[in-house]
Amino acid sequence: MRTIIFITCAAVFSGLLALGAARSKGSLVYFIKSLRPSRHIYYSAVFLLGYLAALRPVSGETGLLTGFFPGLLLINLLFMFSLLINNISDRKIDSINKKPNTLNTPGLKIRGFTAPSIITAGASLLLSSAISLRALLITALILITACAYSMKPFRLKRVFLLNTAVIAFSSVLALLLGYYCAPVNTGLAGFPAGPVAAFFICITLAFNTKDVNDYAGDKKYGIRTIMTVAGKKRGRTVIASLSLAGYLLMPALLCAPGFFAVSAAFGAATFFSILLPRSRINEPLIFFLFFCYAAAFMLLNPLGF
Repeated sequence: MRTIIFITCAAVFSGLLALGAARSKGSLVYFIKSLRPSRHIYYSAVFLLGYLAALRPVSGETGLLTGFFPGLLLINLLFMFSLLINNISDRKIDSINKKPNTLNTPGLKIRGFTAPSIITAGASLLLSSAISLRALLITALILITACAYSMKPFRLKRVFLLNTAVIAFSSVLALLLGYYCAPVNTGLAGFPAGPVAAFFICITLAFNTKDVNDYAGDKKYGIRTIMTVAGKKRGRTVIASLSLAGYLLMPALLCAPGFFAVSAAFGAATFFSILLPRSRINEPLIFFLFFCYAAAFMLLNPLGF
C-alpha cells in the first residue's frame, strides 16, 4: 500500500510540473526559474540533515525505500504547496520586483492554481500518513505555517521580524520531518536540540537576504522587512551584517571553536555577496555558499557526531 501511495504522489508531483511546463507556452526557462530550484535543494538538504541525525546513534537499516525517498518527495511536495499559495498572494509584488513567479508565466492564470494547491496539500497529507503519524502531524503543521505566512487573514510575511522567524521555523520543521522519516530514531531524547536551536537562530539572522531583491514590491504593498524599515542602502548593510553574524554565531553557540575559521570564511563571502552588488544580489550564489558551508560542517563534523 505504501508503494502505491508513493508512486501516486510521485505521479502527482511530476504531473503538476509537466502541466505547468506544457502551459508555459515558450517560456520554459522562466517557468523553471519560478519553481525556485535553489529552495527545493535547500529544504531537501535540511531534510537530509534531520534524516542523518536520526541514523547517527545506530547502524544498519537506512530505510531508503520506506523513509528516505518518500520523505524527500514529501518535503518537495510541501515546498511546492507553499510556493503555489505564495505565488498567488505575491503575484503583483513579484511582478514589480521582476522576480520569477509561476503565475506571471505567459499562458498561466491565477484561477487555475486553486486546484493544484489543494491537490498538492492532499498528496502531502496522504504520503505523510503512509510514513508515520509523527510525519503526518509535522506535515499538517508545515501546511498550516505556509498558509499563515502567505495568506490572509494572517499573512505573517507582513509582520516585521516575525516573517523571517517563520521561515526559520519552517526549516526546523523540515529537519524534524527528516528525523522522523528515518526508520529508526530514539525519539525526542535523541533529537539534537542544541544544534537545532543554534540552527534556528542563525537561519533567522541569515534568511533576511531574501528581502534584498524584493525591496520595491515590498515597499509598495506594505510588507515590513529590514529593507523597507531601514531603507534600501542601510537595510542592505544591516542584512549583510546579520548574515555574517549568523555564520559567526554558529560555532559559538555549538561550542565548536575549531569551526570558527570556516564559519568566518563563508560568512565573509556571504557578507560581500550581499553588500557589493550595485543592484540585485545573486540569491542562488547565497544558497550555494550555504550548501557548501553545510557540507563542510558535515565533513569536518565539529561536534563529533
